[in-house]
Amino acid sequence: MAFKLLFVDNSRTTREAMARILKTAGYPTETAGSGAEAIELVKKTDYSLVVMDLYMPSMNGYEAAKVIRGFEEELKKNVPIIALTASNDVKDLEISKNSGMNEFVTKTQDNFELMQVLARYMEAFQQAHPSTAAGPAVESAVVVLAPPSPTKPDAI
Repeated sequence: MAFKLLFVDNSRTTREAMARILKTAGYPTETAGSGAEAIELVKKTDYSLVVMDLYMPSMNGYEAAKVIRGFEEELKKNVPIIALTASNDVKDLEISKNSGMNEFVTKTQDNFELMQVLARYMEAFQQAHPSTAAGPAVESAVVVLAPPSPTKPDAI
């Protein structure tokens, strides 16, 4: 069984950028543009991990996670789901956990925390599937989705 990641975000720009970044880091990645599309893909494909935005139109990440957790097939209903959001509100963390999400990661410019979480899940996957090829070297990966904020000149 090969490691396969599903990245879910309603922003096409974010999906395309993250898919390139994740694939470059060694994570085979597919994308979905909505919670409903993610549910359909999870029904059809055995993903090792789902990274899902929380706030999407029509069906948000919370609702999609609840539906996935209701699947009958053990492999599908137990797929790890990482909430990825721009919010750092404690309330969102609580709701994501109550929805069945395994992790809560706040979007940052370098996405360092996300890459650390992905590395942890890849390591667990490889331990459970020893015949899997060596995983990505993400220790030094830097993911930038937005230009850095302007720096202030040094005080003279």
